[in-house]
Amino acid sequence: MTAFLILYDVLFVIVFCVVYGAATVAGVGVYQGLGSEPFLLPVALLAALITVVGVTSALHMLVPRPPNGAHKVGSPSFICWGLRFLIQRQLCLFPTKQLIHYIGLLRFLTYRSLGSRISLDTSISSDAVILDWDRLRTGRGVVLGTEVRVYSHYLDRGKLILGDVHLDDGALLTALVCVGPFVRIGKGARVDPEARIGPRVTIEDGARVGPRAVVREDSVVRAGARVAEQAWIGKGTVIEAEAPGAKPTSSAAWSSAGALLLACGLSLGAGCTPWTEPAPVAERDPLPTITITSPAPNASITTAADGDRTVDVGFQVTDLTLRSPGTCLAGDAPCGHVRVLVDGDACNTTGGSFNSVTASSPAQAALGRCTNADGSHTVTLVVHRDDGTPWADADGLAVSAEVTLSATIPPLLDRLGGEAGLAALADVIIAAQLEDPRINGYFRNASIDHDNMAVCMAEVFEAFATGQPPGDADCELDMASVHAGLGVSTVDFDDWIENLETAMAGLGIAPADAAEFVAAVVPAGDDIIEDPDNNATLYQRLGRRPGIDHAVFHFVNKILMNPQVARYFLDADGLPDYSSTFNTCLVRLLGSLDGPFIYGEGFPLEPTLADEGRACRDMASTHQNMTSAPPQEDPITGAEFLEVAGALVDALLYLQVPQQDIDLLVEAMNLPALCNAILGDPSECTLLFPPATSD
Repeated sequence: MTAFLILYDVLFVIVFCVVYGAATVAGVGVYQGLGSEPFLLPVALLAALITVVGVTSALHMLVPRPPNGAHKVGSPSFICWGLRFLIQRQLCLFPTKQLIHYIGLLRFLTYRSLGSRISLDTSISSDAVILDWDRLRTGRGVVLGTEVRVYSHYLDRGKLILGDVHLDDGALLTALVCVGPFVRIGKGARVDPEARIGPRVTIEDGARVGPRAVVREDSVVRAGARVAEQAWIGKGTVIEAEAPGAKPTSSAAWSSAGALLLACGLSLGAGCTPWTEPAPVAERDPLPTITITSPAPNASITTAADGDRTVDVGFQVTDLTLRSPGTCLAGDAPCGHVRVLVDGDACNTTGGSFNSVTASSPAQAALGRCTNADGSHTVTLVVHRDDGTPWADADGLAVSAEVTLSATIPPLLDRLGGEAGLAALADVIIAAQLEDPRINGYFRNASIDHDNMAVCMAEVFEAFATGQPPGDADCELDMASVHAGLGVSTVDFDDWIENLETAMAGLGIAPADAAEFVAAVVPAGDDIIEDPDNNATLYQRLGRRPGIDHAVFHFVNKILMNPQVARYFLDADGLPDYSSTFNTCLVRLLGSLDGPFIYGEGFPLEPTLADEGRACRDMASTHQNMTSAPPQEDPITGAEFLEVAGALVDALLYLQVPQQDIDLLVEAMNLPALCNAILGDPSECTLLFPPATSD
C-alpha cells in the first residue's frame, strides 16, 4: 500500500506539471500576443483556466471508464479508476475548482467533457464535493447546496464499489447533505440539511428527507413520503407516503452501517482525496427524555432575591450525559445540555434564543428577564445536543418538558440583602460622602460620630425599605430634625442620591431594586432640603467646596507671585516652603463662614491634615512670631495684609463672583479682627481700619 501511495503521488505531480505547464504556456502566450497590456491579464488567466480544463479532459478520455459495480483492488478496472480519479483531482486545486463552479457555462462544459451527464441549468455550489465528476447525472433545475457531498465510490472489504448518482428534474440537495453511489433522487424531491443518504437508496418524486435524518442502504422513500427530522431509517426500509418516517413496512437491520455513511462525516481537504476503508458505524443513540420534578404544576413560588429573579426548576433526564455546551467528549455519547425557555421566547437573554442553559439540575429560570417577573409563567426545558441543535423525536417534536407556575418577588428588604446588606450599604455611603468633594463639607467635621451615623443610616434605610420605624430607638427617623440648620441644597441632596446609586451598583444590587429603593428615599428630600434653589448661602453661591477650592487655588497663585508677600513662604535657603494644609485650612475657613464646615474640626478627616498630624490653627497662633525668610526676617506689615486681602478679592473677581457676594465674604471674614491676629504690630490695624465714630 505504501508503494502504491508513493506511485500515486509521483503520477499526480507529473500530471500536475503537464496540465498546469500547458496552462502557463497558453496564458503567457495570450498575454504576450495581446501586447502585454496589464488590463488584459484577466483574459490571459481565463485562457490558462480553459487550457487546464481542456488538457485534463483530454488526459481523462485516454483512460477507459470502469463500469458501475464492484472491482477488486489492484484489478485493471481499479487502476483505470485510480488514474481517472488522479486526473480529475487537477481540477480540485484552488482556485481552479472555484472558478469552474462560478462560471456556469464553463462548469457545464467541464462536467460534460469528463463524461458527466448534467443539464446546463444545474446549480452546484463551489464548495460542494463531487468525488467522481464523471458519474453524476442530473436533470433540469437540480440544485446542490453548500458543502453537499456526492460519493460515487467507496472501498468495502478489498473491493472498489462504483455507482452513478442520478438527480432527476428539480431535485434539491440543501446544505451539508451526503449522498452515496447508486442513489436516485426523483423529480422535485428534497433532502434537508445534514441528511445522510446511503448506497442504493431511491427517493421517489416529491419525497422529502428531513434535517439530519439517516437513510440506510437499499431503502426506498415512496413518492410524496416524508422522513422526519433526525429520523433513522434502517437498511432495506420502505417509507410509505401515509406514514412519513414513522413506521416502515419492513424490518430494519441495525447491526452495522454502510461504509459510505461514515465517509460522509470525514473532512476531505480539497474535496477530492482518495477514499480509505471506514470503521463500522455505531448503533444509533436512544432518544433522551426529560421530566420536571419541581415545582409542582401551578405552584406559587417566591423568586430568588437576585436581580435575575431566578426560580429553581428540578428535572431528571434519561439516556443522556449532561455537559456544558461544547464540552462533550466521545465517551460521553449521547451527550448534551438543557436550555430553559420562559413564556416561549419572551424572556430570552438579550439577542439570545433561550433564557438560560444548564448541565445539571436544578435549572434556573431567570424571570427578571421578563417584562414582569411576578405573575404566571410557563417554563420549558428543552434537551439540546452539544452543538446546540435541539433533540427531536421521530415526529420532529423537541424533547422537552414544561411547567406553569405563579411567581412572587421577595420583599424589597430581602432584595437589598437584608439587614446585613443595608449595613454594608451604609458603610459604603459613609466612605463615599467623606470622599465626594461636592458634599464632604457636611461630614468632614471631627464632632460627627460616623460609626453611629452608619448604624442609624442602616436603620433608616430599613425603614425606607419596609415602611416601618427603625428598630433602634436611639436613631431618629425624622429627617427634618436631623438635618435642621445644615442648609442642605437640592444639588447637595441630588449628589448624595448619586452616591447612593453608585454604592448600590458596586454592591451588585439589581438596577430595578436600586431604582425602587431610591424611589422610596427621594421623598425624604422634602424634609432634608433647606435651600431648594441652591443659592441661600455664600457657600452655595461660590460653588460649594469645589468652587471654594478653585478660588483658593487662584488666590494662592496670586500671593506666591507677589514678591512682597511670597517671602513669607520661603525657607532659609530662599526656596518655596508652601504647605498644602494652607489651602485646606483656608478652604475650611471660607466654607465655615455660612457653610457646613466647622473650622478647627478637619483633623483627622482631611487627608492633608492627617498627613501632617495636626488640625487647622486659629489665626493668632498661626501667625504668631511669623517673619519673612532670612536674612530680613521682617514681621507682617499692614501693607502686606492689604496685599493679601486684595489678592483674595482679585481671585474672586477673576472667577466672576458678584461684587455683592465679595462684599459679604469680606464682611463675614471680619478683616479688622484678622488684622489684629496676624500683624506683628497690631497698632497698624487701627490705621487700616479706624474705629467708627459716633456723631
